Amino acid sequence: MLVSAAKMLKDAKAGKYAVGHFNINNLEWTKAILLTAQELNSPVILGVSEGAGKYMCGFKTVTAMVAFLRPLSELSIARKFARIKKYDAVFTSCNKAFR
Repeated sequence: MLVSAAKMLKDAKAGKYAVGHFNINNLEWTKAILLTAQELNSPVILGVSEGAGKYMCGFKTVTAMVAFLRPLSELSIARKFARIKKYDAVFTSCNKAFR
C-alpha cells in the first residue's frame, strides 16, 4: 500500500517505532528490502538518488519496478518525496512518475 511519508512517520511517532529509509539501486536491492521489511512487519521508505534513477533508466522505470514488486508485500511504502530546494527538479520528476 502506498502512503504519504507524513502519515507513515506520524503513525511511527505515535507507535514509538522507527521507519527505515533505504536507497535502492536495482531490482535485487529493492526486492531484498521489501521482503525483509515484510518479514519484520515493518513499513519502509525507499529512496532513489538522481544517479541511481538515471542508472535504472529514469524514475518512471523505478516507479514501475516498485509497483511490480508491491504485490509481494502488503507493506506501506512512502511515495511522497521531501522537498530540498536544490533538488526540486529531481523530486518533481519522482512525484510525477508516481502519478
